[in-house]
Amino acid sequence: MTVKENILYLNHEWLKEITDTFSDQRRIGEGTYGVVYKGASNEEEFAVKKLYNLTRNDDKQFHLGLDELDKVQHKNIVRLVGYCNEIRHRYAEYKGETVCAEVIERALVLEYCDNGSLRLLLSDDYNGLDWPTRYKIIKGTCDGLEYLHGQNPPFCHLNIKPDNILLDKYMEPKLSDGLSRLFHREVSRNTVLAKTTVAYVSPEYRYDGQISLKCDIYSIGVVMLEIVAGSTGRSKCLEMPRQDFIDLSCLHADYTGTWKLEEQVATNIQGFHT
Repeated sequence: MTVKENILYLNHEWLKEITDTFSDQRRIGEGTYGVVYKGASNEEEFAVKKLYNLTRNDDKQFHLGLDELDKVQHKNIVRLVGYCNEIRHRYAEYKGETVCAEVIERALVLEYCDNGSLRLLLSDDYNGLDWPTRYKIIKGTCDGLEYLHGQNPPFCHLNIKPDNILLDKYMEPKLSDGLSRLFHREVSRNTVLAKTTVAYVSPEYRYDGQISLKCDIYSIGVVMLEIVAGSTGRSKCLEMPRQDFIDLSCLHADYTGTWKLEEQVATNIQGFHT
């Protein structure tokens, strides 16, 4: 086991052990760049992202990506705990002969977020998320994105959607998935679009392939609308009178107690329809 400044090197056999040999029962998701499994060791839980196949020629890019991730430290970005990068050999039948094939095993080991993705909560009509929690999720997600955009050079996530906003046991949001792009610089726009949801993709990236920080701002704006007003409010907000949008937003949050959600929403979207 070797250590970068903040990242452990973890061998493939250990990853197989904590994921029950990457069993379907341990599988918890699939992203643009790999399949994610839940791992457990000594009462600690991890998310193990097994990256899609790369060639040996990608080794330099993989380590450059690790160096970049080693610098990313923010409470609203999923923390990279460790990685695996092993060349293994397997025997297989090929044209009637037994040959030795080279297999490159690469994986990222990430902190596990107990409350899953934001998508799971938004898909439940009776989730009961109060306004303070919704605001916390919005603010934390924006803080994480601001951190990425403030890097030198700035980092564009390009895949912000509820599925890629994870929530820890304290309901603190953490951006995920987009950083894996550091290991797949060659992935085409069509590949990314095939794995994402069009509703969250900015028009300039979807149609023209133009990449800028504004792409992320568009995506996070769509997510914010959905957090406030639900998927119906997000898809129909431009067709609604301002007051109808406020009323719908109030229906999607438990605003008991001292919070005056209607006044808060009205203030936050002042001028949205003007």
